[in-house]
Amino acid sequence: DAIFVEASENTDENRYSPGERYASTYEINMLRCIFCGFCEESCPVDSIVETRILEYHCEKREDFIYTKEMLLAVGDRYEEQIAKDRQIDARYR
Repeated sequence: DAIFVEASENTDENRYSPGERYASTYEINMLRCIFCGFCEESCPVDSIVETRILEYHCEKREDFIYTKEMLLAVGDRYEEQIAKDRQIDARYR
C-alpha cells in the first residue's frame, strides 16, 4: 500500500500518442515505503529511481504522501546528481 497509481488514457495528441495510458495520479506514502527497490525494478519506463536523496522531514503525517508533482520537482532539482549516480551504479551491474 505504499504506492497508489491511477491510470488514464491520453487524449492530448501533442504530448503522448492518442490512446496511450499514463499515470494521471501517482503517490508514494513514505511512511509505508521500506525502500526495497521493487518499484524501481518493475517500472517499465525507468521513471522510478531510488536515489541517495533523503529529504523526508515532515511535521504532519499527510505531508509524507509524495505526489507526482512533488516527486518530479525533486527529480528536476537533483537531475544531474541522479544521472551521475546511475552511471556509477551501471558499472556494477
